[in-house]
Amino acid sequence: MPASQQNEKIPFLPLVFRDFPTSLALKAEKELNETSGNKKTCLKKLKELISAESKTYCTDDDFLIMFLRVRKYNVKRAFQTLKNYSSVRRAQKNHFESIEFEKVKKMLDSGVVGLLPNRDREGRAIMFFDASKFSSATCSYDDVMPAVHAITHFALSFPATQVNGICFLSNSSIPSLEVFQLFCMFAKTLGPTVNDLPARIKRIDCVNVNIVFRLAFSILQTLLPTKILRRAHLHGDQKDALIKVFPPEILPEEFGGKISSLRDTYKDWINDFEKFVPTFKSTCAFYQN
Repeated sequence: MPASQQNEKIPFLPLVFRDFPTSLALKAEKELNETSGNKKTCLKKLKELISAESKTYCTDDDFLIMFLRVRKYNVKRAFQTLKNYSSVRRAQKNHFESIEFEKVKKMLDSGVVGLLPNRDREGRAIMFFDASKFSSATCSYDDVMPAVHAITHFALSFPATQVNGICFLSNSSIPSLEVFQLFCMFAKTLGPTVNDLPARIKRIDCVNVNIVFRLAFSILQTLLPTKILRRAHLHGDQKDALIKVFPPEILPEEFGGKISSLRDTYKDWINDFEKFVPTFKSTCAFYQN
């Protein structure tokens, strides 16, 4: 059954959720110190810090609020994260400038990366990475990271993700050398910079873990912040590993769930994503110097 038909029966928030209901505002106040007064004051202070910099920064309120939220309205920490993020955007600008909707959609069609159509019970967005579905015959290594960056920022564009957080699922079976090479590239590129994202990363769950992955993960551990490592969970080949954590109604069949294949998970949000891509690509102008 298509995900769009199943969504009508599932009492979970969709990925594309732009509202900011009272319940979410109360959670933002309790966990992130967000109030209307604090938001106004901290935005002003953050912009004052930015104005003293020689480099160009995006000063859009919605963009800056992501950094204030992830650092719980500590302006100095939010500014440092913004500077770190901007450094990553400049260092990896080829990844961001090469983002094209059709190329990302090809990666989504492959099932290598994507976002689940529904959030979990805590309102968290769920992103997946399944390197085992990668084939150099149909996909390019050079298209993987642009796709990862694009869909991550798409998920982060929603206040519900900024407040509730995001979870990552990974099929970590690594059945071939080219899959191992892809995983290493993914880890090397994203690992050292994951703490510079304006994202509340709540969980990382790796399933079908084998000895090759454990070797790769031992290298990855040196690149990840301790806080992130504490939230990483390695599972063997237990079929019910993830449904002990997430409702099966929101998981695809590859992860032991009840919705259709990973390759179909984007159909409910692809139109919104297509509109998002040119807007996001336009932000590359801030990271040229």
